[in-house]
Amino acid sequence: MMTFLDSVIIKRRMAFTYHICVGEIMTDFKKYRCTACGHIYDEAQGDSDSGIPAGTRWEDIPADWSCPICGAPKSEFKLID
Repeated sequence: MMTFLDSVIIKRRMAFTYHICVGEIMTDFKKYRCTACGHIYDEAQGDSDSGIPAGTRWEDIPADWSCPICGAPKSEFKLID
């Protein structure tokens, strides 16, 4: 049986991109900088040109993904503190 909170979460997911973990909305998106060119990958925005939707966590990006600006491999990106 769906609770009221479940229905609210579902409605919000339909309108926005959220990551849901145990019923809680997580918005602690991180950013990663390419050490070769300075391009920033923002988890909240994704990389639409490469087919990576908004809200995609860094660990969920394929290992063969590369920087859309300079072509550096994913391993060249570092977490921005």
